[in-house]
This record gives sequence, structure tokens and C-alpha cells, in this order.
Amino acid sequence: MVSSIMSQIAFAILLAFVSVTFAQQTNFVDKESKIGHFFEPQWFRDNIPFVEVPIKEIEEVYYYRWSSHKRHLRYTIPGNGYVVTEFINNIGYSLKYDTINAAAGHHIRESRWLRDRRYAQDYINFWTRGGGDSHSYSEWIAEAAYNSFLVDGDEDFIKSQLEGLVRNYKRWDDHYNADWKLYWISPERDAQELSCSSFQSDDPFWGGEGYRPSFNSEMYENAVAISKIAALVGDFNMFLEFQQKAEDLKAAIMQRLWDPVRKFFYHGFRDNNTNYELVDSREEVGFYPWEYNIPGNSSEFAEAWEQLIDSEGFGTLYGPTTCEVRSQYFDGNQTDQCCWWNGNSWPYSTSHTLKALANQVRNYKNSPVVGVNEFVKTLQTYALTQYKNDKPYVAECHSPIQKIWVGDRHNLSEHYAHSTYVENVLADLLGVIPRSDNIFEINPLVPNNWRFFAAENIPYHGHSVTVLYDADGSYYESGHSGMQIFVN
Repeated sequence: MVSSIMSQIAFAILLAFVSVTFAQQTNFVDKESKIGHFFEPQWFRDNIPFVEVPIKEIEEVYYYRWSSHKRHLRYTIPGNGYVVTEFINNIGYSLKYDTINAAAGHHIRESRWLRDRRYAQDYINFWTRGGGDSHSYSEWIAEAAYNSFLVDGDEDFIKSQLEGLVRNYKRWDDHYNADWKLYWISPERDAQELSCSSFQSDDPFWGGEGYRPSFNSEMYENAVAISKIAALVGDFNMFLEFQQKAEDLKAAIMQRLWDPVRKFFYHGFRDNNTNYELVDSREEVGFYPWEYNIPGNSSEFAEAWEQLIDSEGFGTLYGPTTCEVRSQYFDGNQTDQCCWWNGNSWPYSTSHTLKALANQVRNYKNSPVVGVNEFVKTLQTYALTQYKNDKPYVAECHSPIQKIWVGDRHNLSEHYAHSTYVENVLADLLGVIPRSDNIFEINPLVPNNWRFFAAENIPYHGHSVTVLYDADGSYYESGHSGMQIFVN
């Protein structure tokens, strides 16, 4: 099922990195046509990579999501700097500077592509230096912080975060079952209340505490990230400690949360579950382990992806759904209710699933069901979801079957910052794969019929890098056909 211009071959060029204060930039993309209508267009010129792709909606939403992200960048006080808010306006349950940690990992992943490093680094500092409550909800802040380092290459900064990231990680010890080597959490604290897991408890909103594929996958990758940072610092004991934590979590996820009969990862209840039975319905969180390359590379696990495109699984008009359609708990008919995760399409989970799908296509070789075309179609569906009145727009959750936002509360949910999109375009679709060494790796997931694409002026390890693809050399009139990489 793999069909790609790059034929799944990762192209890498070795950059002889030197100190660059003002990296020169290319000018293949007509930038004014992309951002000239935005407030403060100079901010976009100064900060964002410019993207051009053949699918109008994917590109249009890309620039909209940068304008939305900009709305949520909030300068707090000197010495603290910038944070990223989830809601534009104040909401009662937000904490210091109106922050909520539920989507902090998403915020960092988006911010890592900005040329001004203050936005990502100030925000990471906020979570590691005790400024914000990193435990209101599940989180993957260590993973996101390390992956931000892979873009900016600032080794001194990421090494300075080690102590705080370890402290954050160990605060979850009271949610750890040492016998099963898994973390437990309620769906609500996993930012997914009123889900099919919680509906099978006595309290559909707050209940359903258990061992979830989402949270445990995130904690696995947090441990991996901390072990890598410890290696940079030279703390061998900490490196070994967190490497072992990651290995234990990975083994437990595979042993306890994978159902070999139903071919999927499931939530397992913590209480009143002596036989350790997994829930009876698939939820979108079952795709999350692929986001961190946890499953093995075999056809047994690849079969799970059949559910993504199955109309009785997660494959609806505006999917993926958060609960499989065939479930007795599925509700896809809501029109104006917020915070239900038993069927609605949530950008929060879609962005996780897209990254998991990109990993499945790019990193796994036993995928008879999904390939490049399925990834691009899923991304395009995600883009088409992000419209209202024919203009790009994102709110809390969308109907899986109708062209309406369900969770869209006036003066509250507009331009909701609870997901990624820029990350899914740059890293997943166009295949910019950041690394810790002096290699720039590009491995796009684009179909053979694409005649052009560009990712221009990407900030990478202090350089400005442009990726240009022109099938026959006529689109950008650069005098060359095929792939070109420009550095500074």
C-alpha cells in the first residue's frame, strides 16, 4: 500500500554546522498571498516555515493554525516569559496564567517550528520550574521538550531541563502499579471524560480509572526522552534508570493492553477487575502506541489499522471518531454538547492518531491496509473538519457525520488550542524528521501524483532550510527537477 514520491527512502544531507546569526532565506513561495491578510503579518514572515502543497484545504488550514497558535502565545511577566493558553479567554478551571497542562505537549510540538526560540523554551521552563501544574491531566511534556531540542539543537537548554522533567515524571508515582508496571488514570484526567470507558463505570464523567494505552504510551516516551537527556548530561545512572522504566512500560503495554483476538489496544479497569478484562469497545486511544513506535513490526499489529477506515470502526465522514461506531456507547448525533468523547471527532485525538499513522506508514513494513494515500486522505479529512462558514476554524469537537462543530461555545472555544496541525504537516506529511546530530533528514509521505510541494525557511539547528520538490522543474522555475534542499 506504500505509494510515495520518495518510495519510503529517507533523504539525508550532512550539514557542516557553523554559528549562524542571520541565516539567509529562500523566496520560492509567494508569502504575501499566504499571510498578508493576517494581523501583524511581519510576525509570520519572521517566524514560521512557509508551506505549499497541491491540496488547498491542507495548505489553507496550515496558515490558519499558525494564526490561531499566535492568539494563544501569551507574555506573562519578565523572568517568566511566554506561555501557551488552551482557551483565548479565561476559563474557571485554568490555572496560573490561564494555563492547562492537558495539551501542553501539543503546544510545544507546534511551537518548536517557530524561529523565535523564546516561545517554546519559555513554555518548557514554565512546566519544569514549578510555574504550572503539570499533573492536572496526563501529559507528554518531556517527550515534547526533547523533540523541541531536536529542532533547535540547543543542547545546553535541554540539559538544563533534566531535573525538572525528572521531578514531573516522579510525581506520577502515586498512579503507578509496580506489580503490573503500568500507570492508571481516569478518562477525565486523561482529558477524555464521558468516554465509552467511563460510561462503563458508576460515574460517566469522573469514573473509569484504569490503565489506558494513551497515558502509558505517553509515560513510556517521557521516560525515553529523559533517558536521552540524561545521556547528554552524562548521568549514566539516571540514563539506566529511565531506560529501564521505558522498557518495563513497553513490555507491560504489549502484555496487558493489547488484545490478540480483537487486534487492538484497550483500556483496562483498575478496580473490581480481578480477571483483568479489557473494555468491550475500541477507542481512538488504542492507536496512540504507534505514535511512539511501541508495537512490534508484524502483521498482527498492523491489522489494528483496518479499524481506522472501517465505517463500523472509526471511519466516518469527519472522523476518526473517538469511539468505534459499532460500540453500544457510540453517539454521533450530538449537535451542541461539549466534552463527550464517545463518538465526536476531537482534534486533540486526531492529531495523535495522525502521528501514529505516519509512523505506521513510515516505520513499519507490514501494513496491508494503510499507506501514503490513506495518510494523506486522513490529513485532508482533518483539514476539512477545521472549517466553519467556509472559513478555517477550530473549536473543541466536531460531529463525526455532519459539517458542524459540536463543542463550540461562544466567547470560549473559538480557535481552541488543544491539538496539533502544523506538526502533522511539517513532520508527518512533508517528513521533516529532526535529529540530534548534524543530519537533516527528509522523508515525505506524499502521493506519486503530487507535482510540487515546498517547506520553506524551516528553522533547524540555527540554520534556515528549504525543501523544494518540483517534478519537472516548471512549477518553481528553479532550473532543476525533483527534490532540492537549500541551506542558508
